[in-house]
Amino acid sequence: MSHSFEDFERTAFRLEARPIYMVEREAEAFRRYLAGEPLPSAADALTDWEALVRRSTAGGRVISRVHAIEGPLTPYLRFEIDWGYPYTAAAGEQIAILHRDSLREVFGADTPPPDFWLFDDERVLWMEYDDAGRFVGSEESSDPQDIARCVRLRSVALEHALTLRAYMAALRLAPIAPLAVPSAA
Repeated sequence: MSHSFEDFERTAFRLEARPIYMVEREAEAFRRYLAGEPLPSAADALTDWEALVRRSTAGGRVISRVHAIEGPLTPYLRFEIDWGYPYTAAAGEQIAILHRDSLREVFGADTPPPDFWLFDDERVLWMEYDDAGRFVGSEESSDPQDIARCVRLRSVALEHALTLRAYMAALRLAPIAPLAVPSAA
């Protein structure tokens, strides 16, 4: 997969559609997030991914993504939006969120949409995960039908998504549901 990130010329687009991604290198940060610890400083949070994004965007290339979310936010999605995306956005990645009760209204029969990377509208890297959200592999394709499908899915996702900044502002303004407090029995 890293070869694709080093050799794309213009654009790399990611469509994410899972409610959780079990990434080993995020486990400690996710635990800290769930424990209510403060957000790490940008210097402490810099990863190889942010460094790659900085190099790519400094060279004039565009890296973007849409995370298509169905239903309520999972704890992992809150973590990703609060702790992950702000750093990669600061590094230059263009991030948007498409959040609906049902993604069927947006993607129709392509629900749930597949996870993929689309490079220069010429190559697709299909991302495969198990039911727990663990990465199990990827498959590259240059098939024109795959490219056309991913270009269409990207267009639909971008048309219905909010930028990360707009989405986070909408979250801050959304009414907060009361917490369910278990009764003492």
